[in-house]
Amino acid sequence: MSERLAMATTRLNVQTGSGEVLARTAKFLPKMAATESWPPNLARATTLLHPRGVVIRGHPDEPSLPFADEDLSATV
Repeated sequence: MSERLAMATTRLNVQTGSGEVLARTAKFLPKMAATESWPPNLARATTLLHPRGVVIRGHPDEPSLPFADEDLSATV
């Protein structure tokens, strides 16, 4: 799995929480996205991650994800 992750160009962090773990990522990929369901965590994650180019969406814990194809098609 480590080899595959090293070649990744896109990353999705489902239920990112407040975004603090993802914010510590040393290398941000060209396309990164995150979801979070709890509004206080969503606000904090947006503050931390959006300036670094991460697409963030509020989303309840349900099967479908809230991203359209165009959300992840542009590079950061």
